[in-house]
Amino acid sequence: MNKRFLIIPALLVLLPLGARAVTTVDQVNTKHAVLAQEFEGGESEGDGEQQYVPTPLIQKDNSLPTQAAPPVTNPTNTQPQVQAPATPFSTAFPWAWVVTRTAGITSYILLALQTVTGIALSTGLLFRMFSPATSWSIHRAIGSAMLVSVLLHVGSMLFDHFIGLKLVDILVPFASFYRPTLVALGIFGFYSLLLVLGTSLYSMTNHPRFWRVLHYLGFPMFVSIFLHAILIGTDRHQPLMVFMYWSSALLVAVFVTYRLVWKYRQPTDL
Repeated sequence: MNKRFLIIPALLVLLPLGARAVTTVDQVNTKHAVLAQEFEGGESEGDGEQQYVPTPLIQKDNSLPTQAAPPVTNPTNTQPQVQAPATPFSTAFPWAWVVTRTAGITSYILLALQTVTGIALSTGLLFRMFSPATSWSIHRAIGSAMLVSVLLHVGSMLFDHFIGLKLVDILVPFASFYRPTLVALGIFGFYSLLLVLGTSLYSMTNHPRFWRVLHYLGFPMFVSIFLHAILIGTDRHQPLMVFMYWSSALLVAVFVTYRLVWKYRQPTDL
């Protein structure tokens, strides 16, 4: 296996991870600032007798604007002020959430590339650009990187305490209290990936027909992961992510159509 082609999946894993981590820092800081401001505002409203809230100006025709007089306070009141409690959220950096999202996005990108290169291998299209050995090395390197990113995506959920998913929630379909149908789509895709990659290691040469039949699971696997990503992802409404999801799905659809046309045009044995 040519190790130079390992750079491709490595970059696809590291670059989105770094870019997502940088953008998440700004989002987390902004979210914390807004929550802190709202919390301080709520504390001020709770101390209505001690806080002075100016009333809006009242304008009547040509009369001068008037403003309500501030309440008279007792200067002899020497009671100590009660310190506001700490804000009800943690300012710690949500590394588990960052790893979960970046690994999930990376897994989806690698899955799209894995599907495209698989079709290009079966139709011989990839052999026009690379040698057969190099073509298979690219396909296997992408699959290996995808397996690592998927395991990282699944494992990091156990450390994200915002939703509080347990091991049974991420391994058993429809067991999760949080969007069970959408989470189940990801679980089905995860098991399909393990089945496809596992049979590729042991059944490709010994049982090629069995391997080929199971390899067709890659198509429903991509559909389930696509729906899982575009319906449950926290950043699914961002224009860049919407473009990435739909453009990759369109690319896979084009290659699937090419695969069907190529199969139809193959000569049949008499």
